[in-house]
This record gives sequence, structure tokens and C-alpha cells, in this order.
Amino acid sequence: MKTYLPLECGINNSNSMSALINAMGAKGYGIYMLLLLELRRHKNYMINNETLKLIARTYSIRRRLIDDVLYNYGLFIVETLPNGELCVRSEYVTRVMKNYDDKVAKSQIDEKKDADNECQTKSNVRYNDPITKEKNRKEKKTSTEKEKEKETAAVDAVVENKPANKTGLLKLTKQQRVSVKRHVRKAEEDIQNTS
Repeated sequence: MKTYLPLECGINNSNSMSALINAMGAKGYGIYMLLLLELRRHKNYMINNETLKLIARTYSIRRRLIDDVLYNYGLFIVETLPNGELCVRSEYVTRVMKNYDDKVAKSQIDEKKDADNECQTKSNVRYNDPITKEKNRKEKKTSTEKEKEKETAAVDAVVENKPANKTGLLKLTKQQRVSVKRHVRKAEEDIQNTS
């Protein structure tokens, strides 16, 4: 993944930058930019003494030139931690990266909301389209018809004293048993009324 460092157009307009450019020229400006880029690459936008040594070796820059940019122009905050480790950070990098990170986080939240909305829309379309509605209606109708057939078979089996399945046992749900009893009572009443 690429990382970015937002660069403000007016970065050269501060008194500190003017003093750096007047004293060291483009070389000083280049060292400043290398330090900013290195800060951007590190967690919490801070670098230590080892990183400064690596920059000096990698870009063939004398350490005293790096120290000059770090200490003499007020562009960096340099602290020595209790364990003796050097900690370098930049208010500029911290500020622009906070803004950048906030925008990225907001964008990710918005993308997630858009994706959720798109999924919801697709699922609504999937379940609300006429073909799916008709299919669901037919399936529901079929399952209802199957239930009625089971009840009818159970009632017939009870009335005729025949088992309803191959095992010879009736397997009915509570609702089916109630329905069977109701049908049996009704059948018995009909038999008595016709007699």
C-alpha cells in the first residue's frame, strides 16, 4: 500500500524554512524533506537515533548536516527519553497526518455505509422482485397444502382405524393432533346427524 505525506504549498513561507534555505540552500531543504518522509514512514510519526544514522548512510549525508537541520531552525522537536534514546518528531508532519488520517477514516466509514446500503438495496430487490415473490408464495402454498394433506390422511386413518404410515404409527405434531381431534368430532357429529 502506498503511503502519502500531504505537502502544503506554503511550506517554504515560514521564517524557519527561510532561515534554513538561506543558510544551507537546496541541500538543507532536501535534508528537511528526507526527514519529513522518514517521519511519515514510522509509527506515531517519530524517529530515533538509529533511523538518523540510517538516513546518513543511505543518502551519504554527514551527520552534522542532519543535526544542523534538526537543532538550529525550530523545524523539529528533539527529545531525549529517560532511557537515553533520541526521539525526533515534527509538528508539521503530526498536523498534516492527523488531518489526512481523519479524512481516510471518514472515507472508510462512508465506504462501509455505502456498501451496507448497496447490500441492503440488493437484498430488497432480490426478495421484493415479482419472480421471487411468486416463488415464495408458491412454496408457502405448497407447504400449506402438504400440511392439509397430512391432516386429512391422519383423520382418515383415525376414522378408518388404518395406520397413516409404513411403521403403523401416527406421527403428528401437537397442532395436527388438535386438528385431527376437531375433524374427528365433526365427523362423529355428522355421522350422528345422518343416522
